[in-house]
Amino acid sequence: MNIWMIIGGIAIMAISIMYAASLFKDYDDETTKGKIGTSILYLADPHAGGVFLYIGFLLLLLGLVS
Repeated sequence: MNIWMIIGGIAIMAISIMYAASLFKDYDDETTKGKIGTSILYLADPHAGGVFLYIGFLLLLLGLVS
């Protein structure tokens, strides 16, 4: 169990969620503006930081297993 890999994975996931939320905040659809749940779902788009969410999750799992 490597604590630095766990911390790094959590940090990368948090940064990518905040990045997607900041992108989604400027979205023009009034029905979904400002909802954090829809911005987390928006992370499925690789251009919105989704790749970094998966990398952070894998780093977190690797830190837990090792």
